[in-house]
Amino acid sequence: MEKRQRAEKEYDSQEYGIENIVDIKSANEWDEHTIKALKINVVDVDEMFYQLASDDILNWSDDMWAKNIDINDLAVDNKIKTLINKVRNIYLAKSRLAESYVDGFVDSLLHILGFDDYPCNIYIQHEYNIRIGPKNFSIIAKPDFSVVSAISKMIIVIEDKTMKNANYGNNWKEDQVLGELFVAAHNRVYENQNIKYPIEIYAVRVVGTLFTFFKADVTLEYIKETAKHLPITSSMIIQRHPKVIDDPSKLTAYDFCKVDDRIKIINSMNAIKSFLTTN
Repeated sequence: MEKRQRAEKEYDSQEYGIENIVDIKSANEWDEHTIKALKINVVDVDEMFYQLASDDILNWSDDMWAKNIDINDLAVDNKIKTLINKVRNIYLAKSRLAESYVDGFVDSLLHILGFDDYPCNIYIQHEYNIRIGPKNFSIIAKPDFSVVSAISKMIIVIEDKTMKNANYGNNWKEDQVLGELFVAAHNRVYENQNIKYPIEIYAVRVVGTLFTFFKADVTLEYIKETAKHLPITSSMIIQRHPKVIDDPSKLTAYDFCKVDDRIKIINSMNAIKSFLTTN
């Protein structure tokens, strides 16, 4: 989401207690001041995926989720029936939504779309621990799901479960998403000697049934600087899609419960999978 308006002034790291790299906390504790200190810039883009693969999945009308329909009567295979049932549970639960509902929905979706098929591997709540700075200071990230391919490409999925947990007041938990991407980028470098720059990593934020896509492009200069200290001359650029609407108090995202949005979500996920599996 769009950041709240602030007075234009040079960022004072001392004012917010971030004077050097060892002041950076684990990703789940990041806030707007961490983002400023690490020179992470988020830009909205109208399009993120230029070659979208088609996929005919869940062609329900927008109002079908709340209707009393016998899923057994649907002419789809059992995996799709399971996914439909999990989405309906989220839709009907509303404010009573349990975390396990979203976990189960995302897990089923990733498997149906082949994100756990070779050369891709799904890891659930895998902890990434990078060590940076002159004294090997530790920064930890633990995305809900991460998918790593055999050719060292990566997507992370972060769930915020409900609008109660993710809201305008905490910037829809976006700062934590950016922290996960920062850690993921450094982790890719540590695990791969022949990595190509800029490093491209995708992230998906899921709030209930709402999806927002992110793409990080991380330069060698940024990795070198932030491996030692707060960045001085370089920055980390992260694209966000869909583009935010005029009202930043509302979360702009694609809703899996709406047909048109669902097609965009599936197409986007398929495009990411193509990225993961293509040299």
